[in-house]
Parts: sequence; C-alpha cells; structure tokens
Amino acid sequence: MWLPKVALGGLLGSSMFGVIWPQGLVIEHLDNSSRGYRLPLPAWRQFGDKAVMGLLATVMDFVYFIFPQLVAATFLFCAILPFIVGGNNSIATSVTLIIFGTLFGVSFLGSFSPVSKLFFARDGAVEKALGRASFRRALGSNGRWIYFSARLVTLPVYLPALGAGWWLWQLTHIPAVAVWWLLAALWLLMSCLFWAWLIVAQVYFEADQIVADREIEQRLADRKRAIS
Repeated sequence: MWLPKVALGGLLGSSMFGVIWPQGLVIEHLDNSSRGYRLPLPAWRQFGDKAVMGLLATVMDFVYFIFPQLVAATFLFCAILPFIVGGNNSIATSVTLIIFGTLFGVSFLGSFSPVSKLFFARDGAVEKALGRASFRRALGSNGRWIYFSARLVTLPVYLPALGAGWWLWQLTHIPAVAVWWLLAALWLLMSCLFWAWLIVAQVYFEADQIVADREIEQRLADRKRAIS
C-alpha cells in the first residue's frame, strides 16, 4: 500500500496548503511506530486530525529551517548593502551563498526538526517540540552522533526528489510546455518528498530508540556510582 498512499500524499502536497496532510501522516506514522504497530504506515482517513498534526509539523519545519534563513536575510541585507552600492556584486553574492549555505547545513544536519517531530509524536508536547528540549536532545552527548549518523544515512533518499525537481525545472524552460506536464512533474516531486519524509521518520525513530537506551544505561550507571 506504500505506492498509492505516497501518490495520494504527493497529490495533496502539490497544492499550496495541502502539504499539511502528508506532514500529519508522517506524525501519525511516528505515533504508530512508538506504539509498536507491526505496520506503522497509517491509512488515509481522519483528515481533520492529520491537518492539525500536519500544521504543527509544518510550523516545526518553519522554526528550524525557514525562520533562521529569514533572520539571516535581515542581517545579511545590512552586511552586503555597502558591496552592492559599491558595485561589488560578486562579493555580495559570495557572502550570501556562504551564509545561507552554512545556516541551511547547520539546520539540516543538526536534526532539530526530526527530533522535534519525535517529541510531538511520542508525547504530544508542543512546548518540548518547539522549545529547548529538542536542541538539548539533538545536541546532547548521548544523541549527537546518533542523530547525525541518521541524517547522513537518509541523505540518499532525497535523490529521487532532486531528480524530480530537476525535471520540473527543465520543463519550466521549455516554451509553450503543456500545463499537464508541469502538474505531473510537481506531483512526482511532492510524492518523492513525501516518500523521503516517511523513510527519514522511520530511521530517526530507530535512532531515537538507541538514544533512549543510552540514557537508561547512563542513569543506571549513575545510580550504581551513587550506591558505591
């Protein structure tokens, strides 16, 4: 059932606001995994619940990905304005790419958004998901390298989405291209992204289980030292 579910999620995500439903299914997918379901991929039903959960998941992505870029853009405009006025556009472009690339890399490789979604799916605690708890868990000594390894492992699953995005980009440069081709490419792009989100969620869930086991082992070691 993966193919029809992913295809429907890609179709919903192709609209401007429909991305909240695929995001909501990812959260429900994580919740089913935490409950120990043998087949954790949920069905397409209860669209209202998925919309609410997906809206919160989209806010998490905004907080950990888009908001840092917006803050950087504000300071960056003030930083590169003298270069633009002075005619040094190449320097301004280089500074822009370096700053935005660095921020995106830190936000992406830091695993803040997947960890926050894990918090929300497991406990329903929005304050933890959007607060310092996500940073502490993602950057803590027990989970830092586990989550970073999970991010590296899941990088290849974004390759189909990159290919679909490249196809869509090429279609936009073809004169008088049929709108149906553009819609089909957009549908394929969002389906590939949705598929990648589901894979990433499952990998991060397993990584989070390892981090939880390490925390238990650390607490037991602390108790043994206290007793001795």
